[in-house]
Amino acid sequence: FFGLLGDIAIERSLLWGMALFFTGHIFYCTAFWTQQPPGVLSLILFAVLFGTTTLIGWKSFRQMDFGPFPCTAYAALLSAMAALAIPLFSVGQTGKFAAFGALFFFLSDAILAVIICCKEKLPKKKRTWMGACNITTYYLGQFLLALSVCGLLQQL
Repeated sequence: FFGLLGDIAIERSLLWGMALFFTGHIFYCTAFWTQQPPGVLSLILFAVLFGTTTLIGWKSFRQMDFGPFPCTAYAALLSAMAALAIPLFSVGQTGKFAAFGALFFFLSDAILAVIICCKEKLPKKKRTWMGACNITTYYLGQFLLALSVCGLLQQL
């Protein structure tokens, strides 16, 4: 639901789109946490994902009209969602959907960040190709995350 609203909002305002996706990620994190509380692997994954994202993206984060905090907070929550979902791979089919869905979603946001931050530097052909990769990984990620949450709800 929040992904759909984020898709609509992001066309008009990157910040509002991020806020809606942020809200959706809170729900994903909650669902994954209830399935399996974070362990050492989740903490390591979070540190690697968030650290890498922030290290690579910090210059771009600072150049955003709304400052670096929203991008940093979003990167932290997206990293947490992926770090909570990936260890679920070993928890049956639902866990595999969660793990792969989170990875594809994380990848789609990484591609989108490059498109947004580097659009003047990217040739049109490369932007088109990256846009196709972005939308493919995004919808595949959303689909798999939705399947994982449906599986979690059935287990309740």
